[in-house]
Amino acid sequence: MEITFENHSPSALVLFSVDVDPFSVDSMSKRERREGVVRPGGTYSFYVPGVPSELRIKDFNTEATVHTETEGVNPVRPFYSGAWRIGETWERWVGIEVRHAQAVTSALSGLWTYRSFQNPTAVSRTGPQKAQPAAHELILLEADVNVQTGIDPTTLQGAIDWEGGGLDLNGTVDGANFDIVGAGRPNTPTAGWEYRYHGHLIPGWPKPPDASRVDQTPTLVGSVIRAKPHGNSPAGSVYPFVAVKRQPPFTSELPGSWIYRNFNPAFVEGDQTPLRERQLIVGEGVFKLETPTSTMLKGAFEWGGGFLDLLNGTVQPGAGGEPSSFEIVGTGRPDTSTVGWQYDYHGHLTRSWPNGINQVPALVGSVIRVKPHNGVPMRSQAGEVLSFIAVKR
Repeated sequence: MEITFENHSPSALVLFSVDVDPFSVDSMSKRERREGVVRPGGTYSFYVPGVPSELRIKDFNTEATVHTETEGVNPVRPFYSGAWRIGETWERWVGIEVRHAQAVTSALSGLWTYRSFQNPTAVSRTGPQKAQPAAHELILLEADVNVQTGIDPTTLQGAIDWEGGGLDLNGTVDGANFDIVGAGRPNTPTAGWEYRYHGHLIPGWPKPPDASRVDQTPTLVGSVIRAKPHGNSPAGSVYPFVAVKRQPPFTSELPGSWIYRNFNPAFVEGDQTPLRERQLIVGEGVFKLETPTSTMLKGAFEWGGGFLDLLNGTVQPGAGGEPSSFEIVGTGRPDTSTVGWQYDYHGHLTRSWPNGINQVPALVGSVIRVKPHNGVPMRSQAGEVLSFIAVKR
């Protein structure tokens, strides 16, 4: 399982996983496994093998237990989140998110760009510049790896394909670690081949204090062994590998027209007359979006009598199977009634439910007015935030 631990207390804390001690004659005896230390104000992720019976949080200095958690490790719940006070007030607290194997496996599912590498032990090193081999000399194989969750959520199946060949993949997942067997395909040049892969998903880095975000792509690292010889390639050769996840084609969903509405955050439920319902919706218009590249976004926002140019948009891939997000800036057009306006938008594509009926792509998020306009500061003041929903035509 994957555990994300937030420490909002003034003391360093230590996370322990606890399970039954298999070497004790006492069936109730438990043993602790120290997972790591989280400094004050820090957020770290830990991968714990198996399913422990409980989690314990202890003070780093006094070793006193400040919290014991049993509900979050229940394997029936693929995801759990909780927070607890440390002391009398909520000024000091800790938070835990637990993702079981099913959730971690979903992070492994998808299309990966795979590269295995030669072991450059024979490179002569006669100087700092001459010692570096070219990148193409180090790469043994470049391929596409496509793996998906099996019927059992702790298993993986898929394929690795390269120009001129490929292997069928079947494997298992334990936390962030995986073991996969690649078998050659009958009646193809790889018939009889067998390779075994062992690796793990690199955990996410916490955001540094001086960074606005963490720019990290899901990555698998590990090694592969040739289990059976073929041709002039002997069994037993081992090579390291790196596989970088290709982000889903989120931007392919974005181009086109979207019916946009933003909503009054101060709306109070009252009678359901048409007038009251209209007061809920602050503005309606059409988003017209284009994606020049997989990470860029631009377009226009149009409504009766007004326009904004949507510029400098970016798309950020989601993690762990969650939808990608986007940010874009709307600016007024010169020589029009919107000159000088600026609105900033942040949102994401809603999830596509596996068993959903009549689903329509939708964007949800919020918009902030960055600059006041029209000389009516009480109505159009900077800083006002509205929620929005945009449904694709």
